[in-house]
Amino acid sequence: MSADAFIDTNIFINQLDAGDSRKQVVAERIVRQALAAVCRRLLSDYLQHGRRAEGLTIVDPFKA
Repeated sequence: MSADAFIDTNIFINQLDAGDSRKQVVAERIVRQALAAVCRRLLSDYLQHGRRAEGLTIVDPFKA
């Protein structure tokens, strides 16, 4: 199964709790899941915008 985009729903939660130190663990898990789903884009606000990994591109939906 593949999809065009994988959405990190934590972007909505992170607006309420920006001080949570567990974000890196969550981010790694999200990237692995997006790669396993053979996605081309991962929408996330706490990963580096434009970064690429194994055909996956990180897109920050809040960037202009």
